[in-house]
Amino acid sequence: MKLYELGCLISPDLTEEDLKKITQKITESIKTVGGEIIQEVSPTKKRLGYQIKKQYIAYSFVLVFKLDSDKIEGFKNTLTSEPNILRSLVINKKIFKQRVIKERIKPIKEEGIEISKKIPEEKTKEEKKVEIEDIEKKLEELLGKI
Repeated sequence: MKLYELGCLISPDLTEEDLKKITQKITESIKTVGGEIIQEVSPTKKRLGYQIKKQYIAYSFVLVFKLDSDKIEGFKNTLTSEPNILRSLVINKKIFKQRVIKERIKPIKEEGIEISKKIPEEKTKEEKKVEIEDIEKKLEELLGKI
């Protein structure tokens, strides 16, 4: 079984009872195909950044679950067949974590709390001087040819 995360936008025109029915239908469809619900975030109403299916507001619903990889396509099809779901996205969480770019991080301790802070890579003064000298030479070459 692989770990997945579902994020979906549900139509804001629904009553609370209908909203609960849709979220239960989604969780039950995962359980019927042999999946396991790990975490469920209750739907919250949010303003969208742009219009989706003529709606500017939608309920945002997030669900983390485990499911066999061969059954995920069938689950996605059940999501697209539901007319009240405006948009949905299923992410394989392990793959998503691997794609995150690793940055150089130095831990800092501040009042007993360990905080990670990104250290920018700075060039030394010698490297900066070399770059300025190279730029001046290129300018002289270009201006001398004109």
